[in-house]
Amino acid sequence: MKMFQQVFEKTNSFKFRKQCDINYCYTLSTLQTEEESKKFVSDLLWLNEMSYLQRYREEPKPELYTLLEFPRDTKKPDTLQFLKFLQCIDYQIEISTIERGYDGLSGIDIPEDKKHSYELLQEAIKELSQTVINELTDYREKKWCEAI
Repeated sequence: MKMFQQVFEKTNSFKFRKQCDINYCYTLSTLQTEEESKKFVSDLLWLNEMSYLQRYREEPKPELYTLLEFPRDTKKPDTLQFLKFLQCIDYQIEISTIERGYDGLSGIDIPEDKKHSYELLQEAIKELSQTVINELTDYREKKWCEAI
């Protein structure tokens, strides 16, 4: 749960940033309110748990997301750690398992709001990965369109 709380802290911080640097993510800055950031993180936890429940044939009723709290004293991760957290969450979400079930027949329909949160996750990972690459000195020094 702590990882999801830290993801919330970083996600929520983007709405206050105006400078486009390594500590900014346009994709997640579209979440304009604290409630939208909480919903995004709660949806990711729901998808994470539902993936587990469907994979291991558990009763398909996720509950962890209802227990998620957002304490004010939660540490905000730096951007590299945040990206790693998002990749970890993405790795643990199996959309096809949720939709088809463990046997290919017992899946559920994912609500549209949760699908949207998953798409935001995917876009944020792409954006932040590119941001991190762009920060590498070796990458910045490479030629754009000139042969070497």
